[in-house]
Amino acid sequence: MIREVINWKIGEWIGNCPIFRPTERKGIIFYISGISAFRMTTSEKEIKFKQSKEVPVCIGHDRRSRNKKYWLYVDKIYWENDNLEPQDMKLLLDEKIKKRNRKIEKLKLADTTSDNEVKREPISDEVKMYVWKRDEGRCVNCGSKINLEFDHIIPVSMGGSNTARNIQLLCEECNRRKGGNLV
Repeated sequence: MIREVINWKIGEWIGNCPIFRPTERKGIIFYISGISAFRMTTSEKEIKFKQSKEVPVCIGHDRRSRNKKYWLYVDKIYWENDNLEPQDMKLLLDEKIKKRNRKIEKLKLADTTSDNEVKREPISDEVKMYVWKRDEGRCVNCGSKINLEFDHIIPVSMGGSNTARNIQLLCEECNRRKGGNLV
């Protein structure tokens, strides 16, 4: 199991106490939500952050559960309890990141398409009556009088209007066959 650690900080050690403030002193700590703290020097931290841009770097084990490892990868910390090797961890994290990015892109796309959706106005009763009389209450394709529907010749999604010039009577079968096409 792999999980991202949300609440973590980098600080420094003063005596036996972790202090969380920007510092250039020698003692650096990764502090994870009161559970684990991993000490290292500033130069070790810089090396680990640089390495973690390419491959996950193990920064320590949980004090209470030795099988839980903490990894630094692309400026984030993750934990896992499957005793993975760095290359396996990289493959799994890359896949997790790709899935998250695909989901975000899909949601963004869905959000923009919902903003651009065409609002469909109902066909007015006057237009319906005119079209019914003009088409003599029959499907303009097959002449059927059963299951008639008002159809947009040019679909609303393609800019068609609700005027009598753009509305025709079609039976259900002919309308489904036509679908959102112009013909």
